[in-house]
Amino acid sequence: MNVTRPLDPAAELVNRVVAYRTSKCLYAVTALDIPALLQQGPATVEKLARLTGTRADLLDRVMSHLAAEGVFEIGPDGAYRATRMSACLARGEPGNIANWVLCELQDGYWRSWDGLLDQLRTGRTAFDTVHGQPFFSWLAGSQEISALFDAAMRDGSHHVAVPLAAEVDVRPGELAIDVGGGDGTFLAAVLAAQPQAHGILFELERDFDATAPELRPYLAESRCQVQHGSFFTAVPPGDVLILKRILHDWPDEKAIEILRACAAALRPGGRIVVLDLIKTDDSGKGRSLDVLMMVLLGGRERTLAEFRDLFAAAGLRLVGEPRTDGLLSVLTAVPLAEAV
Repeated sequence: MNVTRPLDPAAELVNRVVAYRTSKCLYAVTALDIPALLQQGPATVEKLARLTGTRADLLDRVMSHLAAEGVFEIGPDGAYRATRMSACLARGEPGNIANWVLCELQDGYWRSWDGLLDQLRTGRTAFDTVHGQPFFSWLAGSQEISALFDAAMRDGSHHVAVPLAAEVDVRPGELAIDVGGGDGTFLAAVLAAQPQAHGILFELERDFDATAPELRPYLAESRCQVQHGSFFTAVPPGDVLILKRILHDWPDEKAIEILRACAAALRPGGRIVVLDLIKTDDSGKGRSLDVLMMVLLGGRERTLAEFRDLFAAAGLRLVGEPRTDGLLSVLTAVPLAEAV
């Protein structure tokens, strides 16, 4: 009988430490669109190198490493072949995460971790230390990176948030404000789920059109409009104010400011709907993302108790008990005076 011996602790640590090597190889082949090329059929490394303008001998070493990791396969003829895993990196394939991989592993994110040790000592956000400016200022300074970020967030919305659109409590005739709603992918899903509602996409002004294709029909039908501004100053009035993956970007004091601005914009009977990950005490869910938010933005993921405290500090109260078993949860809050 074959008995698999567990790795000793040092070996397990080594595997975790060197995982970055695979991450950067994944970034390189995704940036070269090799997964998409292999979706068209097997290809030799010479052909892949010719199509991507790379050196075949060096590319082969990266590809063989990823094949050993199960990302690609090597056929009997030596040609590389696509797998179900590599299809997830192929732009154009349904459900692919290529934009997210490119965003997560691009240089701006990657170098931010160099400031982690200093952040632990000083409290200064690692990204700010490394780049000399806050994350969103850096993002606004590059149309290319901003477009990649939007694409990654859009893909994330399709995977995680859009299926939750029907759980957002928007009633016929009501006006939903997607506060900091990016390109409007999620707002489009909310309007699709409630055909008699209207919406406003509220986002910072940009020098290029970042509107999601899914939202454009609603703009043409006048069921939706785009307004520009900052949620730290004034938010358009509405019946339902949506904060999808917004609060985790900010420390508590800033998150409370955002909630107060939204509360001030609520019409009578209105509510604030927050879509965020809820950390649970009995699992590791959200811990890695929590550290990423700390490094990039000085933000954090929160437990349900921490959300309750956050709402209370903003004069709000959680209504009902949100589910905590998914990657995102839907939390509905109303002004304390209206909570029952």
